[in-house]
Amino acid sequence: MDKKIHDALPDFPKVKEGESKSYSASGKIILPVIKGQENYLIFTRSDSTLEYEDTFIYFKLQ
Repeated sequence: MDKKIHDALPDFPKVKEGESKSYSASGKIILPVIKGQENYLIFTRSDSTLEYEDTFIYFKLQ
């Protein structure tokens, strides 16, 4: 899955707290989502030019 994310977003820019950006990617994945609870999908970017905390990409799922 990491390779597919990198292929879909090769130049993923830094997004600072409070900023919002839009991205699109296509493909299929099965994720367990519990109704009535906050669910998060977290990707980690393998990029040595980023600070550790900047390598995480969070998606809130509802």
